[in-house]
Amino acid sequence: MRIDSIGAYQAGQQNERKARPEVREVKSSESAAHTSQRSVRFQKHQGAERWMVQVVDVYNNEVIREIPNRRMLDVVGEMKTLIGKMQDIKA
Repeated sequence: MRIDSIGAYQAGQQNERKARPEVREVKSSESAAHTSQRSVRFQKHQGAERWMVQVVDVYNNEVIREIPNRRMLDVVGEMKTLIGKMQDIKA
């Protein structure tokens, strides 16, 4: 690379950084002080009889994400109950 092309390359990189929305500064001192620490919980859903994973914020014990979703496991549990009742009626 020649020297003049290096300057153009660096200018292009700076413009690209400005255009990307995911690159931003943290301006709030509160956000900088509270870094998110997460933990993982494993829990067995009683109705569906399946394991689920919860990602939890350590500071406020808030569930960030559940895999699979609890609502979906509730539906699976209800379906198992209904299928069991249908089999009892059939027999």
